[in-house]
Amino acid sequence: MADDKSIQDPVVKALAEHICSFQFQRSFEEFFLKHALSFTDEQEHQLDYMTIYLEFQQLFNRQMEDFLTAQGISEDEFSRICQKAIKQDKRADNFLEIVIASMDYDAFFSLMKAMRGRASAERKSKLGHGDDDEDDKDSDAKGTSREAKHSDEKNDDDEKSEDKDSK
Repeated sequence: MADDKSIQDPVVKALAEHICSFQFQRSFEEFFLKHALSFTDEQEHQLDYMTIYLEFQQLFNRQMEDFLTAQGISEDEFSRICQKAIKQDKRADNFLEIVIASMDYDAFFSLMKAMRGRASAERKSKLGHGDDDEDDKDSDAKGTSREAKHSDEKNDDDEKSEDKDSK
């Protein structure tokens, strides 16, 4: 007896498993975190957003090509399998609808904006631990370093303390 709780078609089911895999999820998570801070609350969308969206589509397409190669099927075969599964299996239909909807620009834009908070927190965390090479490059280019900045702050604190003591 078939399990009514899962996708019936083996290829569509394999796609669902592929999309849920750590490798797939991690590659997109890294992409979103890398680009999320580029998205702002401005009403007008910037040209850069479309460029990032096209990169997202390329990443997804590469993932799909890898999946189809691993399955040993062509895009045309996969399309036929999906069309058949959509007609015969409500779970496959729902899953494929979500996959297709996730490729929509508006959905992508909303997700990028939603990821900004996490991307910002991760960036601050890296800055706090000195792991952000870009900021190290920036500080080197400005002729300052975190140590020098920290030293200046400490000196300011010492001067304030001395001022209090002299009063």
